[in-house]
Amino acid sequence: MQATATEVRRALDRHNAERHVRVLGPAPAPLARLRGEHRVQILLKSRSRPRLRTLVEMALTDASHTPGCDAGSVNVEIDPISLM
Repeated sequence: MQATATEVRRALDRHNAERHVRVLGPAPAPLARLRGEHRVQILLKSRSRPRLRTLVEMALTDASHTPGCDAGSVNVEIDPISLM
């Protein structure tokens, strides 16, 4: 779980060289364990939804090719009502 979060963060940083998107985390989620699963959050902030979408797609594709990274376990929430 932590290895996947770290690799996703690295992939986000690689594809966000111009820093158009703010990347915060990974950090333990407020409910760090839910239904027996550990959770970590990475928060992304951008004024451009298309740029954000492209960054997430590229980073998850990139991270999924890394051995030991379970990018399939990543959930993406757009405009979450709560960060819980």
